[in-house]
Amino acid sequence: MAKSILVVKYGCCDNYVFDLCTELNEKGFKVSLLLVHDKPHFRKPVFDENYRKLLVFVDCIYVHLDKDILAFPLQKMCGLLHRLNTNYHWFTVSPLLVAKVKKAIRHRVKDFSSIIIFDQQGLYLAGRAITKSFEKVLYFSLEIYTPENPHMRSGGLRGLVAYELAAIARCKALIIQDELRARALLSADFEKLKDRIIYLPVSVREQQHPEKSGYLFEKYGIPKDKKLLLYYGSLYKGRGVELLLEAFRDYNDPGSVLFFHGYKKDAALPEGDNIRVSSELVNFDEIYKIITSCHIGFAIYPNDDLNNRLTGFSSEKVARYTQCGVPFIALRNESYEKLQREFLCCELMDDFSQLAAAVQKINAAYDTYRTNAFMAFNTYFDFNVASRPLMNFLAAN
Repeated sequence: MAKSILVVKYGCCDNYVFDLCTELNEKGFKVSLLLVHDKPHFRKPVFDENYRKLLVFVDCIYVHLDKDILAFPLQKMCGLLHRLNTNYHWFTVSPLLVAKVKKAIRHRVKDFSSIIIFDQQGLYLAGRAITKSFEKVLYFSLEIYTPENPHMRSGGLRGLVAYELAAIARCKALIIQDELRARALLSADFEKLKDRIIYLPVSVREQQHPEKSGYLFEKYGIPKDKKLLLYYGSLYKGRGVELLLEAFRDYNDPGSVLFFHGYKKDAALPEGDNIRVSSELVNFDEIYKIITSCHIGFAIYPNDDLNNRLTGFSSEKVARYTQCGVPFIALRNESYEKLQREFLCCELMDDFSQLAAAVQKINAAYDTYRTNAFMAFNTYFDFNVASRPLMNFLAAN
């Protein structure tokens, strides 16, 4: 009889949820997805499309607060209490949501051999509404919050992180992207828990895309003799996009176009002949058209806290670049240095003044960087390969 797996996600049906459920189904597991949302107006069409696709072969349970009269005022109150300067965490998830999840799933918990739960709020919700023991739980960590993270000013988040660390010690396993992030999350408890860690880099289920695309050139009328340097990701202040723009202007190469493609745009990014900006959302299965249009990519994350810093194996854009054989440029830190040592698929900058040198170095040996990017994908960022330790664990436990 096929083992039954429950996947719990608080929030949208992101690409990694879709890929995980799809892979579990193909490996013969009976999959149920509990998708919980208290902010339905924040849903995005691309995430809804993922959910609709999963409905075909996954038992999907969608718990939300769309039509509850008390939902909005209670959500506001919870948000206020969450931000208070205390370590209290009871209101990080709406009590209405907890009650609805209990009603929807509590009676079925005994049917599942394992429960995979994403991130802190999902873990907390599970502890309140699904299971008290955590003995069936595999906790899937995507975001790590350490004391220097600016979000830790929220008392509610501090309490949630304390709850997270206490719960991990009781879980069947921890799923996390690499050892650097595991050590950052667990700190002194790493040695005690290391035998229960399953490493799974952020990766994609699609195969390599070795062919180059003219998608961005044709869509935005860019001359095809230009080389596109792509920043793909959120376009908001504090992510280094303004510094990248300034460095590109100093680079002053008439043969290159810097293309910003992403969402949440609040950074000042004026367009020009060699600077283009798009906030258009695209379906996940069309992202490769954007990536394969570019010559070099940027994976720019600030080094100010460990969650942003340790992204060499936890960034979807890195997985996308390597999938398409696109060399990329990142800020130097221990995470990207590890990837670069193993596969010379990227160049690293100490600061943005080194942008021109990084671009020139890649251009001088472009085919080598491109080949290494594909090799990195085959080793770390192909979900079919990267997820094998997790699939083997679920089959055996």
